[in-house]
Amino acid sequence: MFEQFLALIRKYEIIAIYRHVNSDFDALGSQYGLGQLIFDNFPEKKIVYMGASNPDLMSKMGIDFEQAVIENPSCTLGIALDTANLARLDGDNFEKLAATVKIDHHVVVESYAGLNIEFPEASSTSELIGEFYCACQKTLFLSKQAASWLYFGVVGDTNRFMYEATSTRTFEIAKVLLAAGIDKKAIYQAMYTRPKQELDILTFIYTHYQYRDGLAYYILSDEDLQHLGITRERGSDFVNTLANVAEFQVWMAVTENRAMHNWRVSLRSSGVPVQPIAVKYHGGGHCQASGATVSDLNELEALIQDLIEAIKEENKHASC
Repeated sequence: MFEQFLALIRKYEIIAIYRHVNSDFDALGSQYGLGQLIFDNFPEKKIVYMGASNPDLMSKMGIDFEQAVIENPSCTLGIALDTANLARLDGDNFEKLAATVKIDHHVVVESYAGLNIEFPEASSTSELIGEFYCACQKTLFLSKQAASWLYFGVVGDTNRFMYEATSTRTFEIAKVLLAAGIDKKAIYQAMYTRPKQELDILTFIYTHYQYRDGLAYYILSDEDLQHLGITRERGSDFVNTLANVAEFQVWMAVTENRAMHNWRVSLRSSGVPVQPIAVKYHGGGHCQASGATVSDLNELEALIQDLIEAIKEENKHASC
């Protein structure tokens, strides 16, 4: 399968690399890591990075953003990364390209490309790009820059190798990336060094979070986001502020997207399967880490009730 992917890269002059909306470290790390890997080995190719800017994460990763446009779809290979379904792809015209590839580690809900490389058991899509390199390393060179961006992605989606999806293979891929000469200390500093402003955000969350029947969550309205001086995307980044509390079986961040007239929900759990509920509410993801969207706070209440029922069901099985 990876050999087939490499053959497609060799075939097309223009390669457009997509990732999901509301990008995170894995979406950006796999996108720019793969793009750099291709450029290092095929400098004659034109690499087009699709998707909106994420100034906060891109500055941490040292990514220079340029708005991209696909000028010749009939000569372009499209690669969709870290995106479970086509509706969450950040960028236009994917279906109109000459050939398409999907590489993803989420639960499979839609195989929407010509070639679908789907491994839900992988920790991250950046890990899968590492797998691609390892499968083809006799003919490919892995630069420090490409490896650095992939390491950002692996670390981001495993929360420093703490999540359950982290496997022995995850560490083997990390070893390959380290061997490319990356500056691990600099990467961790970029990811986790925080400004004083974050203390104000954490104080707000700890002061205003709500708890009901095993579910903890915080809600940031558009007014709250403006008061805190952060974007909607940044508001979701603090979801794990509520992690590692014994009583919290599920925790979530709810942030208003006034421009889209909806609310974005980031879901995490210590064991309760939240992915089926996320799918019900226009989202998806992993068994214990997913995203959803609700149109208003009334629909949010319905989602909350579904989560509480899932928690009760999990507890019932655990007590048997």
